[in-house]
Amino acid sequence: MIKKYKKISILVIIAIIMQFVSFEPMYSPIEVKAYEDKLNNVVILNIGSSDAYINNIRTKINYSTPDLVPYTKDDRAMIPLRFVSECFGGSVSWDESSSIATINIGEKVVKIPMYRKIMYVNDIPVSMDVPAEINKESAFIPLRKFVEDVLDKNILYNDGVIIISNKESSLDYEAEKNFIEEVKLWFPENNTYLFCFEENGKYGYINAMGQVVIKPHYDFASDFSEGLAYVGKSGNVSYIDCNDNIQFTANSDGAGDFCQGRAWLRYGSITRPGMKYSLIDRSGKTISYEKFDYVSDFSNGLAAITTNEKKGYINFAGDLVIQLQDLPFHDFHEGMARMGINGNEGYIDIKGNLAINKKFDYALDFSEGLALVKDNGVWYFIDKEGKTVLNTEASSADSFSEGMAAVYINDKWGFINKKGDVVITPQYNSFCKFSEGLAAVKVGKMWGFIDKNGNTIVKPQFESVESFKNGLAKANIGGKHLFIDHNGNTVFTY
Repeated sequence: MIKKYKKISILVIIAIIMQFVSFEPMYSPIEVKAYEDKLNNVVILNIGSSDAYINNIRTKINYSTPDLVPYTKDDRAMIPLRFVSECFGGSVSWDESSSIATINIGEKVVKIPMYRKIMYVNDIPVSMDVPAEINKESAFIPLRKFVEDVLDKNILYNDGVIIISNKESSLDYEAEKNFIEEVKLWFPENNTYLFCFEENGKYGYINAMGQVVIKPHYDFASDFSEGLAYVGKSGNVSYIDCNDNIQFTANSDGAGDFCQGRAWLRYGSITRPGMKYSLIDRSGKTISYEKFDYVSDFSNGLAAITTNEKKGYINFAGDLVIQLQDLPFHDFHEGMARMGINGNEGYIDIKGNLAINKKFDYALDFSEGLALVKDNGVWYFIDKEGKTVLNTEASSADSFSEGMAAVYINDKWGFINKKGDVVITPQYNSFCKFSEGLAAVKVGKMWGFIDKNGNTIVKPQFESVESFKNGLAKANIGGKHLFIDHNGNTVFTY
């Protein structure tokens, strides 16, 4: 996997001044600790989103079915039965002949027949306003009745966001308004997304229909993340919203994308010693300040850092909560982080414990519950207990994305599913991961897009492409830069 970082530098005099400026955190450790505590033992869903957060760890409701999402019916929120049950320790079985789902959780045995306004909790009938039903081959059940009567949990439901928590740590919207409004922005569906483009050395933005929303007038610009993008003009780094309103000016030499409501700022040139990094929230307030040699984006509530004295992960307050000796180490993905060097790679969990012994020649990040590793020349997939769950006969491979993983067999790339079946015959010179149901593939010297059945959806015609994101993909043809839609139609040229 390749992570792209945008490097930004401005006037040298600013870098010199910043070496002597002292910064104090504007948030107390108690405030940030309270913020983190709100995410413990909590499951967060969003109507219309396939994303979910479990104890601050981002995941998918169903990796193989990206369109499996909570929805509303008859003014009732419908949630995926198996996913939510398993989040709180329940086990789910399904009887095809009777269309009844059985959940065992704690001392309760719950039987839920589909399409009937009733469920049975320890054989006691409990009525429901809306029946459970099958959608996308999965069982869905009304939110409130199931969570309160079966799971015995608290619900906060506001503007499409569903927060399920323990009774003793329940949230109140009025009391926790700022926190809840921030959580909403973690879900892409709650943000207006704009696409960055360059014209005559200046950067602007278009919407998904190819209309210019922000005319090019910035010296540099980033993609939008959680509703904000960092831009540069006249030596200043600022964050803007989708209406081109400046939310705050960072007064820094570099900036990062917002992840879980946090972003980093860099002070000093990347080519000079003495660089410093700070953490800010969405309002631009400094949360902590320290001389980090490196700091990553936040993921699972943690960011990787290095200094001369420290190596490990910091929390939202900037406190070092996991200290490591091994290098290199990587960002957290699905509650696990890689660490070690080639021939001695393993994984730690979110508490810093060694979860999978360091023994692999090569390893990739966890994706969709599995990690691709290489040992003694053999590529295979492991689960979070380190158990082998899928072997391959490939000479190279890549992580799963939307239930599909690329494999390199006989000098060509194809794709397998999670059963290990080759579902798209190896025939391509190169590839990009599946995104929004399509994967970019290279035939000869040109790129096109295929679906999960291997059908060509956009014929190979582009000199280079990027994966689809929010409905559009970047492509190049004949020296022209394009944004294309899922059918290969040009939406915008620049």
